[in-house]
Amino acid sequence: MIQKKLTKFLQARWAIRLQWLILAVVFGIALIIAILGVTGQLQRFMQKSHPIYWVKIPAGDFQMGSTDLEPNAHFDEFPQHRVYLDSYYISRNLITNQQYAQCVLVGVCEKPSSTIIDPEEADHPVVNVAWEDAQAFCNWNGARLPTEAEWENAARGRLVGALYPWGDVIDCTLANYGDCVGGRNPVGSYAPNGYGLYDMAGNVWEWVADWYSGEYYRNSPDDNPGGPANGEYRVLRGGCWGENASSMRAAHRQFNLPAYPHDFIGFRCTYSAVLWRR
Repeated sequence: MIQKKLTKFLQARWAIRLQWLILAVVFGIALIIAILGVTGQLQRFMQKSHPIYWVKIPAGDFQMGSTDLEPNAHFDEFPQHRVYLDSYYISRNLITNQQYAQCVLVGVCEKPSSTIIDPEEADHPVVNVAWEDAQAFCNWNGARLPTEAEWENAARGRLVGALYPWGDVIDCTLANYGDCVGGRNPVGSYAPNGYGLYDMAGNVWEWVADWYSGEYYRNSPDDNPGGPANGEYRVLRGGCWGENASSMRAAHRQFNLPAYPHDFIGFRCTYSAVLWRR
């Protein structure tokens, strides 16, 4: 008799625990859905995806900046110096209109300033995006803007001492610059560099993470430099369709006010290989 009562008691106790466990699981799922909804991730998963393709850049060092012998080098590219970087991933292409449109649709990113996302240019690089919105898009994809060092290392495509991402000569078959096209063209219209990355020179300038300082290379860290702690301008890299050949050089630096987007500035994203990414 006592054994039967004890068994019933234990069964009832376990039934109550099971009910609480089910409620906890349901509550947890509901909480996760709510968080995903607030951050825009739920809509991201539900929308038709235009995926970002990533290329892994191995850890190692490279020579950043220019030597005194490099033609058309600017003062802010000196001195050339060794930089070590941990491994990271960078987007194979510039972020496109159709990729950025998804972020706008779910309310995470601001609509590009003074322009609309033209469906006929879905595969063109998105432009008229302020620095913060570029960073917001990358964060929404579990990534960030590349540091200036990460960008230049990726742009050089394993080449040592070359002027451009593919070598030492440039013409209209290699990049969209000068009077070659007269405007933006679809991403990936030219051959990739040694890392398999497209448009690392020309088409549109690219926002990177760093604040700009013309003197930064004189005392920057040797390992994983992240740029000055503060500043007025953010760095741009890569040149654009309206610039001359000198601006296509892998070492060339430019800058812009972060809150002022233009129709010749786009971006790509990166994330550290050693970190978890959603």
